[in-house]
Amino acid sequence: LAQGASGNHSGGLYPQLTSDISIASLIQAHCFGYAMRFYNTLHTTQDFGYEQCGVLLLAHSDAVKQRQLQLQQKDLWPTELVKGVDATLASELAGVNIKHDGLFIPQGGWVDPPSLVNALIKQAKREGECTVHTHTHIDNDTLQAWQAEEIPLVLAMGHHSPQLQELAPLPYRLVKGQIEHVPANDSSQALGTVICHKGYFTPAYKGYHALGSTYDKTNIDLEYSKESSQKNWQTHDKAMAGHAWYDTLSRDSHGRAAVRCSTPDHQPLLGALPDIHQQRDLYQDLYKALPLAHYGIPTNHNNLYVFTGLGSRGLTTAPLLSAVLLAHIIGGPLPMSQTLLDALQPNRFLMRSLIRQAQYDV
Repeated sequence: LAQGASGNHSGGLYPQLTSDISIASLIQAHCFGYAMRFYNTLHTTQDFGYEQCGVLLLAHSDAVKQRQLQLQQKDLWPTELVKGVDATLASELAGVNIKHDGLFIPQGGWVDPPSLVNALIKQAKREGECTVHTHTHIDNDTLQAWQAEEIPLVLAMGHHSPQLQELAPLPYRLVKGQIEHVPANDSSQALGTVICHKGYFTPAYKGYHALGSTYDKTNIDLEYSKESSQKNWQTHDKAMAGHAWYDTLSRDSHGRAAVRCSTPDHQPLLGALPDIHQQRDLYQDLYKALPLAHYGIPTNHNNLYVFTGLGSRGLTTAPLLSAVLLAHIIGGPLPMSQTLLDALQPNRFLMRSLIRQAQYDV
């Protein structure tokens, strides 16, 4: 379990908000609130690495400072979710000296993904029937047999999702990320919040801080790279220049690399696995915007569902989106608005290309 991107030492929990209330930021805000309630509840019955210590988003450059000021001035988000802080207050919240103003997300924090995954499996076994099979290959015959028995199957394959292209060509974007495990010392041990700029830095956990993360679209192997390590440190050195406690950190770090699965619009793919070939033929003249009665009913692959493309935000989005998918499968009430759900539909890129009479790229 948790051998892919979910195997990282620790990751930050916070929503990506913008100064305008866009569909993307609404998805983030909804998912974040649900995720924190979910983790707090799970933490009462299962032990896993987790702390709701708050997250500081530093205004480490003039451009970032301007964006943060716009977000505060528009006053669209509640202060319980995000609020502006000056350097003095940021230092008090962090427990170490901070030279930048920024935004503070009081309900945010960090989680240890491997221990979270194991806690979820333990809780699932505790609440009902749950069997885990690792090192298991599912071939087409097995897949068809399950479909014939009307057994719903969720394909949550992470960076292996492109293996589904023959069945349903969808536009995946794979990005390698590397984090560093940095030994904590007497100065850094005092850090009490997650710090984010172009990268992130977590409070000490089991003697180490997590420092990340790179975004490499050209090389998606799983090898730890000294070159990526240097890029990580350079990013943090630039943003944290002049912070004495940060300068005491040892550069003798180690870490791990993993590959994230994302999409062209950075939103997950969630729902029934579409029959792309049938839908492409069915909606060839979608650009004409004819009455709905003109178009036939699209088909999906029977009892197959896809849940992938969470990118680097899975810790924030996975809990609510899992609830959405479950509700969809069993026919229960959906816990998100249709507008937000439409932004997650796996066939959205095909529909856009047909409306625009553009090539469908995968």
